[in-house]
Amino acid sequence: MRECESGICEMHRKSTLDASEIETLIGEISDESLAQMIPVIVNKLKKSAGAASGSEEN
Repeated sequence: MRECESGICEMHRKSTLDASEIETLIGEISDESLAQMIPVIVNKLKKSAGAASGSEEN
């Protein structure tokens, strides 16, 4: 997500969205892009779960 002001855009490092905002965001992404995102999201969640439990898989 980018926030642009006066022609200058910055990438947000982390964003917290509520369910409605997530649904809106997902609705704006093509099915093809969503399909490409799924494995990346799953991998990130696995790494986060591994880090939380103290054992990260490689």
